[in-house]
Amino acid sequence: AAPHPARRIAGAVYVSCSGRGGPHFGAPGAELQIVRHALGDVPLVGFFAAGEIARHHVYGYTGVLTVFTADD
Repeated sequence: AAPHPARRIAGAVYVSCSGRGGPHFGAPGAELQIVRHALGDVPLVGFFAAGEIARHHVYGYTGVLTVFTADD
């Protein structure tokens, strides 16, 4: 979906499960390149974690992207 015209991406945080990586996306760093391609040239930080806790479940092999926007 196109971003709201009055907002721009101020930055993003990407958390990837440590079980994900090159074998799933073709090469080391390929997952990050997919995120960068989708967001464009914005400040992006990330880290690896051992899964995601959502409600009463623990999920593995997940990636969570949080995008921060700013009003123009």
